[in-house]
Formats: sequence, C-alpha cells, structure tokens
Amino acid sequence: MVASRCCGCAGSGCLGHTVEAREIVEKLEAGREKGYVPALPIVWTYLGLGETLMAMEWLDTSFAEHDPFLGALLVFPAYEAVRNLPKFKRIAEQLKLPT
Repeated sequence: MVASRCCGCAGSGCLGHTVEAREIVEKLEAGREKGYVPALPIVWTYLGLGETLMAMEWLDTSFAEHDPFLGALLVFPAYEAVRNLPKFKRIAEQLKLPT
C-alpha cells in the first residue's frame, strides 16, 4: 500500500529518496480524488521532504477530517520540525492537547 511506504519519510529527509517520496505524495493526493485517503500520510511525506508549508496545509485537512491519529500530535517525532509553528500550536489547542 502506498500510504504505508511513505511513513518512513517523516522527519528523515526521506533518506535520500526524494523522487520516490514525491511520487508517493502524488499518488496519495491523486487517490483522494477517487476515494478516501487519509491526509496524515501526506503530511508526513511533506515533512520528510522538508516542505513544512505543504505539510501544515495538509495538517489542517487532517484536522477537518477528524483524523484519529492527531491524538499523537505532540509525541510523534515527525512533527518535531513544526511543533513551534503557530498553526501547529493552534491545531494542538483545538484538539485540546496540552501545548
């Protein structure tokens, strides 16, 4: 499954697999046009690519979709690069997570 392959990219700079990560994110985004694909794997892939703006846009989408894995927002290491951003803090507050 495409989603499971992308999660290794989070926070690691995709370990030099930038082309593969971009292909994965394109497939995930395209899959959303055909059916449900969770937004968080897209977030994690963009984080791995160092594209924090796109990651935060998709994080908003995951919040709007009530993704249950947002409960790990403050402890999942992939979010380390964006934890201090106002938008990230706002989402954590909206989830009623301690910031």
